[in-house]
Amino acid sequence: MSEPERDDEPKAPAPRKPSARAEPEARKRSALTELAIGALLLIGIRAALLLLSILLPTAPLAEVVIGALVVDVVAGRAGLEWTSAEETFWPQLRRALFGASGTTIALGVTVVLSLALGWARLATGHVDGMALLALVGGGAMAVRDELLLRGVPLMFAARVNLPKPAAIGFAALLSPALALADAPPTAGSIALSLASGLLFATLYAYAGGAPTAIGAHAAWLFGLGPILRGLVETSWLRGELGDGRAAGGAPAFLASAVLVLLALVTPRLATRFGLAPSAVAPKSTPEAPSKSTRSKPTRSKAKHAEEPVHAEEPVRAEEPKTDDDQPS
Repeated sequence: MSEPERDDEPKAPAPRKPSARAEPEARKRSALTELAIGALLLIGIRAALLLLSILLPTAPLAEVVIGALVVDVVAGRAGLEWTSAEETFWPQLRRALFGASGTTIALGVTVVLSLALGWARLATGHVDGMALLALVGGGAMAVRDELLLRGVPLMFAARVNLPKPAAIGFAALLSPALALADAPPTAGSIALSLASGLLFATLYAYAGGAPTAIGAHAAWLFGLGPILRGLVETSWLRGELGDGRAAGGAPAFLASAVLVLLALVTPRLATRFGLAPSAVAPKSTPEAPSKSTRSKPTRSKAKHAEEPVHAEEPVRAEEPKTDDDQPS
């Protein structure tokens, strides 16, 4: 029989529960740490891209393609997953076409209104082999900018549970802050860069993630380049509609207004077309079991484990009696 338990045995002190005031402070410090890591990551990637532009001053296409690969690798190491391994090619293509159709319609509305207001004229153009290179360069630039300016900020904002409108606003502000930092921009270029950043960030957050934003950005660049400066020759009489610092004047402000209106209706359109919001949260890692969830042996089990186990002696089978052993 086991010995009775003693009440005078020393008991381990119970762990102190964190106070109600300490928990919000810890969460606040964790959120600030995550945001600081995200800011440092943005600055580091931006510095690497500037160094790449210095090393490849005469090869802009190679600079853009290598820059897209660098951003993809670094952002992926940080936890950004912009494609799902379980998802097939066709759903991703559908989201990219959704984004491309939006910016194509916005550009078409801007050009038609500019023609009606006498701000532009169109003439017959021609398309050559440079359009294919422009398509490759525009796609690589869209991948680079959307992962850097939208994917990384939205991912870290999701980690700290930042409200989605605030995260979208911050991602939109990064477009004029980084894309136009090389030279003094115009008011029209700032407005157009901010409006396009707002649309791309909204598409990223509400309409399926990176494929939608990349498709929209690539279509926008292709429309401003090979379409308006290749397939047709566009002469802007008041201002100009272009990418980056090339934009200015009335057409740039008109395009900005169209893009902002499209960004406002994007969440409703994404819901109507069945495009799920993007998963911009970091990769999920298995968590170690906490101290409170680990199984602890009870006192009876521990005491039973300390008692030595005696092996039972084998029972000897009785030998059968012979006739000689029987009494006479």
